[in-house]
Amino acid sequence: MFRWNHAQGPAPRRAGPTMGLLLAGVVLMLQGCGFHLRGTYQVPPNLTPAYVEAPEASLLAQELNQALRDAGVELTAGPSGAKARIRILGEKYNTRVLSVDGQGKVVEYELRYRLDFDVLDSAGKELVPRQQIDVVQSLVNPDIEVLGKQQEEELLRQDMRQDMVGRMLQRMRAHLRNA
Repeated sequence: MFRWNHAQGPAPRRAGPTMGLLLAGVVLMLQGCGFHLRGTYQVPPNLTPAYVEAPEASLLAQELNQALRDAGVELTAGPSGAKARIRILGEKYNTRVLSVDGQGKVVEYELRYRLDFDVLDSAGKELVPRQQIDVVQSLVNPDIEVLGKQQEEELLRQDMRQDMVGRMLQRMRAHLRNA
């Protein structure tokens, strides 16, 4: 029954059992169709324990290590104890001018991030052949807020690395599922 309390407004209505069943149904449907929250990855069991072989200063390797840990993959300190060795063979950022204004000032850039990687087993046999992935973003460069544009570019690069990690793990899962 609806009651009005002038001091507090209308009394809240409680959700019945139908609402709970509806919510449970939606959650089950999302799980069934393969939906996962962004940043969560499913990793095949034959990828653990793993070792990520990359240049020491690689920010991508740090992102990949964190994503693997979050997915429940055990990481080793060296390649000797790993069932899978994920090798980052090369990563490269490029910037290209997309458009300029009437005075010749750059108005828009294209940021391109390219990665080469493969995955080997403990005996050195190829589990995932060499893969090349490209991620591209555009960056508008207005004449104002130079510091803000530098921060925006760094945030875009961080998003590109996270996207790259997701794409790597998708490709690994596809290859290792068929193995």
